[in-house]
Amino acid sequence: MQAGIPKLMLGTSPFIGAAQFGRKAYGYRKLFFHNESNMKRLFIKSATLGVKAVQLIVYEPLVNALREAEKEIGEHFFIAATIMGGRKFEHDLNLIKPLQPEIIALHALFCDALEDMIVGWMYLYSYPLF
Repeated sequence: MQAGIPKLMLGTSPFIGAAQFGRKAYGYRKLFFHNESNMKRLFIKSATLGVKAVQLIVYEPLVNALREAEKEIGEHFFIAATIMGGRKFEHDLNLIKPLQPEIIALHALFCDALEDMIVGWMYLYSYPLF
């Protein structure tokens, strides 16, 4: 059975202090990325408001916080995971697998069909992933 994509998802760009937040980026990164309990509290609050879906950027603190939130509420989030890529691809893929994401995407900076390493991974990890 295929899962539908939720209409509303919690984004995690503020958690990493992404550049699009300008002067606020550093404060967001300090508030969230370096404090897993703050992210966990927001994941739980999101779930209590009925938003049990997340676009999760695959960094260890974010994955840890979501795992702890799921454990506390006893429910699974719909997860659309983005692996940022680079040399840590396999590490990040193994990091996110236990959460059983419905979607795994590679960040645009890492997607180059001419890159032999990526083509090999796409073949190696082709559907079904789990």
